[in-house]
Amino acid sequence: MTMDAETSSQSTAQLNTTQARVVACLVEKSITTPAYYPMTVNAIMNAANQKSSRNPVMSLTEGQVGAALNQLADAGWVERDDSSARSVKWRQRFMHHLLLKPELQAVLVTLILRGPQTRSELRSHSSSLRGPDDLDGIDTALERLSDRAVPLVVQLPRGAGQKETRWAHLLSGEPEIPDAPVSVSTGRDAGLAGRVDALEAQVERSLTPSIPFMHSMEPAMGLFDRSSLTIKPSEFPDPAHDAPLAEAPGKALAVLAGGCFWCVEAVYRELAGVLDVVSGYSGGSADDADYKTVCTGTTEHAEVIQIAYDPAQTSFGQLLKIFFAVAHDPTHVNRQGNDRGPQYRSAIFYADDTQREIAERYIEQIETAKLFNAPIATRLEPLTEFFEAEAYHQNYAALNPGQGYIQAVSTPKVEKLREYFGERLRS
Repeated sequence: MTMDAETSSQSTAQLNTTQARVVACLVEKSITTPAYYPMTVNAIMNAANQKSSRNPVMSLTEGQVGAALNQLADAGWVERDDSSARSVKWRQRFMHHLLLKPELQAVLVTLILRGPQTRSELRSHSSSLRGPDDLDGIDTALERLSDRAVPLVVQLPRGAGQKETRWAHLLSGEPEIPDAPVSVSTGRDAGLAGRVDALEAQVERSLTPSIPFMHSMEPAMGLFDRSSLTIKPSEFPDPAHDAPLAEAPGKALAVLAGGCFWCVEAVYRELAGVLDVVSGYSGGSADDADYKTVCTGTTEHAEVIQIAYDPAQTSFGQLLKIFFAVAHDPTHVNRQGNDRGPQYRSAIFYADDTQREIAERYIEQIETAKLFNAPIATRLEPLTEFFEAEAYHQNYAALNPGQGYIQAVSTPKVEKLREYFGERLRS
């Protein structure tokens, strides 16, 4: 894969302050008061003009909100909901553009609505939007938002009298940097001046046209779903070395890591011969086998799925064929799309020498045939233990089909499977 989902030759068109406030209000209300969502123009105006929990305080008119909504709709950030006969209402499509997981969306929307925040403030204020509930989670979210090819947030230099630095969003351009006494007479002040200069350079780089903030959903999803594969998935070869089908029905297990387990799980749940799929963690210890800790990227765990399958109907090698052809991009090192870190690595956790040999020889076969335009990064790791993930992660894509991340990342994989491997689907 030669280009991230967050880079493009298209020009950047950033949201202005009104547009950012409007779409952030829609996100907020869709989570905190779903009974009153979608929203009318008047309801959005009232939410945008709240005096509490808003910085800066705004006094938008219905005309200004309506104009912003039309502009956002043209760019695909929001959509009209005409299901009500009495009035037009609006829905947000925020995550479809930025391809963020819910906890990252919560942090970014909090910064849009409330202005620059400290880490502690973000932990408190993003909780209602389902943001991280501890400082480690906030740190992880901020790192991911700032570590994109074009950052979405930036850390501001500490102002005079401030005990903690604050963070600001970059969706509406350069944030205001608090004034601070800067003098060249001392090394400490000179260091602060250097940090300010570095920040200004970082902000300038972040505003360089490279991320299609205001593009339609079709190219956004296409960019995220770009593959290094040089052939059609339907042309992907069977493994030359594989276990034969069993003579009698039974149950075997395979553990694979291919990025976010929500999306890989959704693919395998469609396949004939698959009895069950469970999301979980492998590679590390029981002490840190939980979502919050794994998401920090500091454990040895990867997000994995455990596939229970009938070896009389399908084989380990055939599961690997789908793994390489559809479920993920095996050329990426420690990431899939915008999900970055060793927990998103491509890996096959083999349970025995038979699985290891099938995987090794299949990877060699794939590389010899040059089926991808980059080297295979998939790691072969011995399976020591599989730890089942929290209950809310199981079958997540099927239970949350309207969630933005699922629509942008998981759904295209499932659609690709259905298009190219229809004969392999459950009847």
